[in-house]
Amino acid sequence: MDIDAELYNKLLEKDLEWGPELGTPLIEKAQFLLKDYKETEQTEIVNYIESVRKEISNILYDEYEKAYKNSEYKKIDFKEFIKNKYSWINNKNIQHFINQAGYYAWHEGLLPKGKNEYIFDKIFGSIFWSILHIFKFIYTYRWIIIAIFIIIYVFVMIRAIMMQAS
Repeated sequence: MDIDAELYNKLLEKDLEWGPELGTPLIEKAQFLLKDYKETEQTEIVNYIESVRKEISNILYDEYEKAYKNSEYKKIDFKEFIKNKYSWINNKNIQHFINQAGYYAWHEGLLPKGKNEYIFDKIFGSIFWSILHIFKFIYTYRWIIIAIFIIIYVFVMIRAIMMQAS
């Protein structure tokens, strides 16, 4: 399989992204990028990108886990490791891999926390995540929410006008 580094990096970026399309199969997210390819080629390319993402994500997470379990363990240079294994991956995607692996490792408790971070988690953790989910909901459905407020405003104004008229 010939490697089109630009295309592969765009696909990898789509596969790594979080947000409204999280959980959407890559083949669906990438239709506009793969429109010039036959269906079998699309499937082959998408399967390759997904396997690269899974492999690198698992390796990075495993590295964090090894470092957590053994304080003597010398962690590998993630950027160099990824570049050596897949030379076509750009720096933006490499950093994205490292950030995501770090997040999951931190979330699973594999990265050490300072004393203040534990206190913050206990006091504000659930509140923070609840607020974050509320903002995500508002952002996702913002046009519907705006429309509802406009409708309510219009009804209130009509009622106020009717009350003044009577």
